[in-house]
Amino acid sequence: MVALASCVPLLGSTGITVAVTVLKKNPTGCCASQQLACKVLGNLAYFSVTHHVIIAKQGGIAAVVEVLRRYPLDAGLQADGCQALKNLARNADNQVAIMKAGGIAIVIMALQ
Repeated sequence: MVALASCVPLLGSTGITVAVTVLKKNPTGCCASQQLACKVLGNLAYFSVTHHVIIAKQGGIAAVVEVLRRYPLDAGLQADGCQALKNLARNADNQVAIMKAGGIAIVIMALQ
C-alpha cells in the first residue's frame, strides 16, 4: 500500500481544485463523493502548509462548511469535514475564514 504522504505531491493543487469543485458543484449530489472531497482537502492540508493557502483561495473553507451544514446527519461526512477544518485551522488567516464562514457553529453542532 502506498503511504498517503507520498501521494500528496501527485495530488497537489489539482487535487484541491477537483475536491473543491465536487463540494461546490454537487450541492444535492452524492454524499459519499462530498465526504471523499472533505477527506482529500483535510489530508492535503495536514501534509502541506502551502495547501492551506491554496484551499482557502479556491473557496474550500466555505465549501466544507456548507457541506457540513447540508448533511448534518451523516456522521462520516461530519467527521471528515470537521477534520478538514481542523487541519486548515493551523493557518491563522484560515482561522478567521473558518469563523467568518460559520465554521465554529457548524463544528459545535457536529459534536452534539
